[in-house]
Amino acid sequence: MTIKTVQTLNPTAENPWVVSVNQLKEWDKCHAQFYYKTVLKQRWLSDERNFELGKAVHALMDLHAKGLPTEHLRVGLKPNILAHFDALLEHPLAKAPVVTSEYAFYLPFSVEGFPHITLTGRIDRISLYNGSLAIIDWKTGTAVPHDYATAWQTRLYSYAIWHMRDALPLPKGEGTAEIHFYYVDVRTNRQPAVKVYDVTIDAVYIAETEGLLKQVLARILAEKRFALPSACPDKYCRFSQVCGINPETTAQLPLFSLPQASVLGQRVSDEANPLDLF
Repeated sequence: MTIKTVQTLNPTAENPWVVSVNQLKEWDKCHAQFYYKTVLKQRWLSDERNFELGKAVHALMDLHAKGLPTEHLRVGLKPNILAHFDALLEHPLAKAPVVTSEYAFYLPFSVEGFPHITLTGRIDRISLYNGSLAIIDWKTGTAVPHDYATAWQTRLYSYAIWHMRDALPLPKGEGTAEIHFYYVDVRTNRQPAVKVYDVTIDAVYIAETEGLLKQVLARILAEKRFALPSACPDKYCRFSQVCGINPETTAQLPLFSLPQASVLGQRVSDEANPLDLF
């Protein structure tokens, strides 16, 4: 069963396809969800309170990486946010020399017949750790991927840094022969509060990732009708109410195209200041 499509991806120089980790994860999970979110650029409005902990801790870790004071913020911090922040600060990866923080990358990519593709993402922190370049992702609520060594986030971020590392603001004389990707998972309701998942990145891993990216992106670009899975894989997916997978609940409910979406007179933005949360 497929959904009736009204357009497909056709990247051009003026309108390239900007590929993110979330898009690749959506494709793996449900082609129909990918169609609504990436091709049609539709979004359901979400409750920002669900992301409060993660946004606040990431903002605080960014201030810490830049050597900016955070003591004056502690008075207004919610206990849960403060506990997660302090737990991360005690870990050796948080104390390692910082190369850059909240690093946004845009890396040109292509598949046969489609040269106008850009890989994008934002890396929480890049540091020098145990003689290697460390790509760090703080996990404060979202679970570390079960297959973390081959997850799209690991692959895409590592691939980008592998090809862009010469442009990083590394201290003079520091080599980057070895790269590691670290998921740093913090949960203050367990012991130890911080667990680390380490993936070694080498030339074989990067070549494998490039081949996989080309294969998957070519498959997506060739897609004309986006298939529905046999059963909905995401119980929280609001598109199940419009895609036809549940005929008894299918309805023409309002969707919003970003960045025009607004709620209660406020523009919805992916660039809201996380510090506004506390």
